Amino acid sequence: MKRISLLAALLVLCCASCSAERLSVTGTDIAVFASAGEDVILNCTVDTHVPLEELEVQWRKVNPDILVHLFSEGEDRPESQHQRFQDRTDLFHKELAKGNFSLKLKSLRTEDKGKYKCIAHTNSESAEAFAELKELGFSSLHIGVLLMTFTALVVSVSTSTPALLFLLGKYKSRQAWRCCLVNWCIPCIFMTVAFVLWGVIEGFMREGIMCAAVTLSRILLTLLMAPPSVNMPVTLPKVITCRAIFFIHFVILTVMFSRYSNELLRTDSPKILKIVYVAFAVFLSFVELLFCVAKGCFRGRLNQIQRYGTSGTVFDFALIINTAVFLLSYSLLASFMGAERLQLDFLQVLGYVIGMFGITVIMLILPSLLILCPGKFLFYNITSTILFILHLILVSLLLNMFGSHEKGSHGLICEVTFLYSLAAIACFEERDNIPVTLSILLYMFGTTVLAVVNSVALITELILQADSGYRRVTDLRLIVLPFECLFLMGWLGLQIYAYCVEEKDR
Repeated sequence: MKRISLLAALLVLCCASCSAERLSVTGTDIAVFASAGEDVILNCTVDTHVPLEELEVQWRKVNPDILVHLFSEGEDRPESQHQRFQDRTDLFHKELAKGNFSLKLKSLRTEDKGKYKCIAHTNSESAEAFAELKELGFSSLHIGVLLMTFTALVVSVSTSTPALLFLLGKYKSRQAWRCCLVNWCIPCIFMTVAFVLWGVIEGFMREGIMCAAVTLSRILLTLLMAPPSVNMPVTLPKVITCRAIFFIHFVILTVMFSRYSNELLRTDSPKILKIVYVAFAVFLSFVELLFCVAKGCFRGRLNQIQRYGTSGTVFDFALIINTAVFLLSYSLLASFMGAERLQLDFLQVLGYVIGMFGITVIMLILPSLLILCPGKFLFYNITSTILFILHLILVSLLLNMFGSHEKGSHGLICEVTFLYSLAAIACFEERDNIPVTLSILLYMFGTTVLAVVNSVALITELILQADSGYRRVTDLRLIVLPFECLFLMGWLGLQIYAYCVEEKDR
């Protein structure tokens, strides 16, 4: 009798143990259909007797493998989820005790399309179920972006021929003048709005705002590049043209600083670090703006010591110095915050930073030699060239280090290259001996070719992303900014050519 009682007790304990550790996860076989911008619910039910504090539930996107939402130790863990899903996921916390771990995914984006899996873990078991999100149609904002982008494409192509004939002097009607005016500004305005809206609805604000800022600045750049002998629809006074490059540099640098400051404020970094970096960003932007104003105020004084194609003052290096200071602050910030995460050698980064800082200080005080020693132009030119080459080498090494460890750094490299291209152009004064035909062709490249490239890139990205659910181009800055840099390098080449011809005629 005792044996029977003992066996019965053991059987009861085994059943209780099996019941306590039972774990099953069920989803739904029916795919979810929705449009971008809507909210959807992905169903998942977890059947277990394990307390919520001992249960871990993950929602993951299958391809690519991304952590969408994490529930662990009885609460959500938003710091662990992928950044593209931050502030867009919720669980139904009142239903968790009943095993309802369905995920509410808010403000759908086209890249959200695909398979998801709900994974439940206990100390001894794990189980999973799948859900699928299909056929993400375009929202009204997506359609608006496509219409604006397509309009920019059509306008730039249809007005390019009349604008070119007008600039070449072969077609001087009022209609051709209007076509030239439309070709100059309308595509840039439409693409600027399209980039901003695309960044907002898809969550790529870093790319969208930068592409929009660069595109809008091209309206001013193309006017600066137009030859003086051509009767442009719009002309700028000298008080604006002498400050234009500095102003564009100020806008791009401010956008970069504001973006990184915003990313820093959203981290758990020390409060003092956040305050110092934001204050430094504001200070550097103010210095940039001060240079922009001073460039025009001291224009007459600069012309008195102008030699060999450059102004021969601190303004030659102002943009280079500000870009260098931005890189210094970004390098120190990234090393301080994520040296372990990025697997960076802090001492190596510090060596690059010290080298760049030393060169920057020398470049800052070098122009004073022209005031103390007016005849040292050859020494000044040789020394500044060597310093600039050394500076670029250190910048390349530093950016290469970040590019090999941090996702998104290739976009940063493109942004810095654009800033240095502006700095190189700012070292040259305006000249009237630039070949008119080449200048017009470069102008048309800026107004038409770049507009076509940007619009085709954005249209292709939207359509392919809606079709496949993931991005084909990892970063639109890798398309937009290299072409913009090519545009600037063409202008720099014309400036160097005009300078060489001017020196030869002396």
